[in-house]
Amino acid sequence: MHKILKISLLSVFILLLCLIIIINFSGIEHKYSCKGEFTRNKISEPTTSYLIINEYRWWVHLWSDSDADMWLETRNKDLNYYSEIKSNNIAYLIYGDDTGHFSKISNKLNITVGTGFFDGDCIEN
Repeated sequence: MHKILKISLLSVFILLLCLIIIINFSGIEHKYSCKGEFTRNKISEPTTSYLIINEYRWWVHLWSDSDADMWLETRNKDLNYYSEIKSNNIAYLIYGDDTGHFSKISNKLNITVGTGFFDGDCIEN
């Protein structure tokens, strides 16, 4: 009886440890500030947007098809969340209602945001 209790407690401890590792270390966060132009109805205006990309580790692919997720804060302080992102090692391809592209080489972001389009150069913070 005592041995079963020890094995059970050890199993729970190992499970909790694995869960903590998965929760805390499943992604690498990159933060950017992006200066560019936001175009809507053929009218362009300079703006700065802010971007957070959470790049997933290999084990996240056991339960997710996406390679990353992304938050974009636009000129009106609107927050947009993108969960359908694929990586081809040189760029993130953004799918869903809004589509776009973020280059890992040039740090350039091109994305449709609602009824507008943002095109800008990003600097990692």
